[in-house]
Amino acid sequence: MQRGANVQLLLSFLSMPQPAGAAPVWDALDDERRAEVLTMLARLIAKAAAAPSERGVAYARESHDE
Repeated sequence: MQRGANVQLLLSFLSMPQPAGAAPVWDALDDERRAEVLTMLARLIAKAAAAPSERGVAYARESHDE
């Protein structure tokens, strides 16, 4: 059985040019809205981390089929 290697992608969001006149959204939010955004992101990350990965599910199926 062959396993694939983990791949890390480098995403440079901070170096992306912004359109002229665009204000960074984070700076436009007040503290309460920032807290709401962070809470929502934390929930999404936790949900994604708790979900079985497609690779893990396929591997588990193969193991049970043997």
